[in-house]
Amino acid sequence: MLIHQIRYTLRTLRRAPGFTAIAVLTVALGVGANTAVFSVVDGVLLRPLPYAHPDRGLLVQSLMRLAAVDLGFQVQDVLLFSVTPPDTKYRDEPARVMFLEEIERRVALIPGVASVAVANEFPLRGGGQGRVTIAGEVAAGDENVRRAGFQAVSPGYFATLRIPLVRGRLLAAGDRAGAPPAAVVNETFVRRFLPGRDPIGQRFRESQTGVDSPELTIVGVVRDARRDGPRADLIPLVYLAAAQPDTYRERTQLSEVAIRSAGADPHALLPAIQRAVWSIDPSQPITDVLTLEEVIAGSTAERRFNMTLLGAVTFLAIGLAIVGVYGVVAHAAAQRTREIGIRIALGAGRRDILSLVIASGLRWAVLGIVVGLAGAYAGTRFVAALLFAITPTDPGTFAGLAALMLGIAALASYLPARRAASVNPVSALRGD
Repeated sequence: MLIHQIRYTLRTLRRAPGFTAIAVLTVALGVGANTAVFSVVDGVLLRPLPYAHPDRGLLVQSLMRLAAVDLGFQVQDVLLFSVTPPDTKYRDEPARVMFLEEIERRVALIPGVASVAVANEFPLRGGGQGRVTIAGEVAAGDENVRRAGFQAVSPGYFATLRIPLVRGRLLAAGDRAGAPPAAVVNETFVRRFLPGRDPIGQRFRESQTGVDSPELTIVGVVRDARRDGPRADLIPLVYLAAAQPDTYRERTQLSEVAIRSAGADPHALLPAIQRAVWSIDPSQPITDVLTLEEVIAGSTAERRFNMTLLGAVTFLAIGLAIVGVYGVVAHAAAQRTREIGIRIALGAGRRDILSLVIASGLRWAVLGIVVGLAGAYAGTRFVAALLFAITPTDPGTFAGLAALMLGIAALASYLPARRAASVNPVSALRGD
C-alpha cells in the first residue's frame, strides 16, 4: 500500500506539477505558519519561566503564568500616587521629607487604609543603581564593578508591599538624620557581595558620579523582590532610610506614596487621600494614580497585544491548513473516482476506501509538513526577540506541531473520504 501511494505521488507530480506544487505549498503555509507562531507562543506564553516551579512542561499555563510569577511582594490592594512638592516651598530634602512624612501620617488615619509608605520609586516605576564598595575591601575596577539598585523608603514600605524580613530588623522611625546611616539589603546582595559572611553589621559605601555617600551599616536582610518586573533578573537591592536624606540626596528625591487598603477597592480611598493631602497643602496635586496591579498589567500590555495578534494568525493558519488539505484531498479523490469505483466493484469495503483517501490526504500533509517545518525553522529567526528562556527552534514545539497538523489533516480528509466511500461503482464507471 505504501509503495502504491509513493508511486501515485510521483505520477501526480509528473502529470500535474502545478497542482502538486500548489497542494504542497498550501499545506506547507498552514504548517509553517502554525509552527513559527507556536514557537513564539510557547516561548512567550507557555514555556515555564525560570522562577517558581521550573520543572513543569510545555502547554501547561497561559499568559496568566507571567502574571503569577513570584515578584517577592504582594500587588493586590495597593494604590500608588505621586506627590511632587514644589522647590519654591520645599527648598531642600529635609523639608520634603517632613512634608511627605506628614502626608504619610494623615493618610494612615483614613478608615480602610492598612498601611502607608513613602519612597523615591516603587516597583516597576523606576529606580537607580550605584556602585557598592564593602568596608575593608579595595574598590573593584570597571570590569568587576559591584552594582546594586538603591531605593529610599520609609519604614512602612515593607509592610505595605509585604516584603518579609529574613534576618535582622527593618528600617525604623529611629533611623533619622543624626542616627548612624542604616540600610536594609535583599538576599541577592548578600549572596553576591557577602558570601559566607554574616551581613548584619557589615558596612559599605555607595558612590554615584564619583560622589561617595556616608558609610552605611546593614541592619537587616529582606526577601528578594523583582523591582523591575516579572521578566527582569534579580539584582542586589539596598533600601535606604527616607528620613536620612544625606544617604541619597545626590541621586534622587522622595515623591511617591503607596497605600495598602484593608480589603476594599483602593481607588475608593482616593477622595479621602486627596483631602488629607490638601489639609497639609491646598495647592498640592496628586498624580500618576494607579494600583500596583495596573502597573504590572501595563508592563505586559505590549506583550499581551503581540500575543493576541499571534493568536489570530494561529487560527488563520489552522484554517488555511484545514481548507488546503480538504481541497487537495477532495480534488484528488474526484480524479480517482473511476479507480475507486473499480476497487468497490472488486470487493473493497467502506473502510478500505476511507483508508485509501485519508492516506492520500496524509501524504500531502507530510510533504507540506516537511516544507513547512523548513520554512518555520528559517522564520523563527525573525521572531527570536520575542522569546524568553527558550530557543527559537525548540524541538518539542516542532514535533508537537507536526503531530497536531497530521491530526488536522486526517480530520480534513475524512469528509471527502466518506464521500468517496459512498461512490456507486456502476455510476462511477459509466461517468468515466
